[in-house]
Amino acid sequence: FCGTISSGSISVGDEITVLPSRKTSKVKSIVNPTASNLNTKHLTLNTISEAYAPMATTITLEDEIDISRGDMIVKSDNIPEVSDHLSCMVVWMDESPLRLNENYIIKRATSVINGTFETIEYKKNINTFEELDADALELNDIAKCTISLDRKIAVDPYQENRYTGSFIIIDKYTNKTVGAGMILDSIEGLGVRVQGSGVRGQRSEVRVGTEAKEYSNAEIELNKYIRKNYPEWECREI
Repeated sequence: FCGTISSGSISVGDEITVLPSRKTSKVKSIVNPTASNLNTKHLTLNTISEAYAPMATTITLEDEIDISRGDMIVKSDNIPEVSDHLSCMVVWMDESPLRLNENYIIKRATSVINGTFETIEYKKNINTFEELDADALELNDIAKCTISLDRKIAVDPYQENRYTGSFIIIDKYTNKTVGAGMILDSIEGLGVRVQGSGVRGQRSEVRVGTEAKEYSNAEIELNKYIRKNYPEWECREI
């Protein structure tokens, strides 16, 4: 099985789980990514004991199991949540508005999924960071939304894994990229995740006048994303 390691490392003998199917096996061998001949009879000459992010590599498993494009292979002792309902921050990049309950194509890493936006929790004013009510998103709007997918995926919040925690939104009729998003969490998992490092849940405090305004990690990451990718918006740093 071929793929790119998005985070961490994998070693021969590791117990793995395939998501979302939850099938399990062990890593039998890891093909050296510099090998020029991947013919089965040469595998023993071109293997390594460990591979790590961001290597593109090929692994063989001890068991014959079905793995499809877009599936995620993880270590069995570190399994992310699997869900088809996500909480996310969205940047809308098209002149046609985002409308609730319309079908869009969601491309996350190698997964291509159909999804509909169920709710817009709030729209963000990028200058004051005020949270505004909205039932649609216009060009350059930024909002916290809930999205329903047509199948379950492994959920990595953006602040934990930028590659698997981000996605683009594609109009299924025009094939245009109309938006981008950052996964905050699964709907089922909100408030449940606990990080041993204590990083998740930290907040940044900014004083405006005499009042202290606190920003969550998600808002801080969004602020960085906007300042990096949309400098013309002149968004202030928090």
